[in-house]
This record gives sequence, C-alpha cells and structure tokens, in this order.
Amino acid sequence: MDVIVMLYIWIAVICIAALVEAFTMQMVSIWFVAGGIVSLILYFCEVSYEIQIIVFIAVSIILLISLRKLCLKFLLKNTDEKTNIDSLIGKEAKLLKSISLGELGEVKLGDVVWTATTKDETPLSAGTLIKIVQVQGNKLIVQPIESTNKTEQSETSAKGKEEEKTAGEIQATEQEEATEKQVETQIDEANSEQSAKEETAQPKTKAQKSNSKSKSKKSN
Repeated sequence: MDVIVMLYIWIAVICIAALVEAFTMQMVSIWFVAGGIVSLILYFCEVSYEIQIIVFIAVSIILLISLRKLCLKFLLKNTDEKTNIDSLIGKEAKLLKSISLGELGEVKLGDVVWTATTKDETPLSAGTLIKIVQVQGNKLIVQPIESTNKTEQSETSAKGKEEEKTAGEIQATEQEEATEKQVETQIDEANSEQSAKEETAQPKTKAQKSNSKSKSKKSN
C-alpha cells in the first residue's frame, strides 16, 4: 500500500468520526477520533501501516469500553444540575447579605449560599423576603416579594379592566341591536296599520259610489 494513502485514510477517519459524534452525541465515535490521531502520529513516525491499523483498533476499543460510561455519567450529571438550577426560579428566601450598588448580596437555599442581585441593582437590606426570578450562572436575580405582589396585582387589574371593557362593548352592541330591532318592529306595525286602514276605506268608497248612483237614478 502506498504510504501517502494512509495519511488521507487517517485524516478521513478523524473527520468522519468527529462529524458522526457531533450529530449523535452518544460518546461512541469520539474514541475513533482518538484512535485515528494516535495512528496519524505513528504515520509521521514512519511506523508500518499494519501496526497503525492494529493500534487504531486497539486504542479505539479500549477507550470506548473504559471511558464511555464515565463520560455519559458526567454528561447526565450536568444535565441534572441544569434542571435543578432552573427549579430555583420562583422560590422565596431571605437575604443573608444586603444588596447595594456595585455589591452583591447573598441568599441561602438549602445548604448552598448563592450570590444575589436585582435586575436594576435596587438596594435591598439583609432579612428582606425575596423571590428568585432568574438564574445567571452562579448568580441569582431576585426581586422583593412586595414588588412581585404589586406587579402581579397590576397585571391582574389590567386584565380585569380589559375584560370589563370587552363586556361593556358587547353589552353596548347588544343594546344597539335590540334598539334597531325595536325600531324595525314599530315600522312594521305602522305599515300594517296603514295597510289595514286603506283596506277598510276601500269598501266604504265603493258603497258611497253605489249610493250616489242609485240616488241619481231616482232623481231621473
């Protein structure tokens, strides 16, 4: 086998294994990257390609068997920690150390003491009841509970006003429709009465005409 071919083979193995690992994230192909790197080093040391292949297979399998489980546990542990950090949002606690301009406070949750600050660096004294609204790295963004309650109350009142406004608009629309129906009904009744009067007047007119004719005949 041409010696230069092994160079391209190991480069291809490293690139392909790295791409597969990047898409799968199963801690399998990454060890073949390591085996390919070791074999590439042996290539530059002018070791025979048979030994390069044997070392590639041996290194890849040994690393896969010995390190994959440990790495997966580490990754799962980090995922659990992220989930636990997200669960801190919404919890209430007391400030151990005051928050002042340019100085972080402290909050104790369980057995862990966290650094804390407010969004706008509003000063808060130690002992203030706070609510955690955000987590930034190892720092908690907190808000005094009274301020949180005021915000919730204002949001609730705003929603109530919107609902009242909507209900008022619906009621006004219903009243307008009822008024229009009432006017239409009155117009229909007036038209019916007018047509009834006209129908009653027509027989009388005919009777008057016949009477006038009979009188004219008698006079003749």
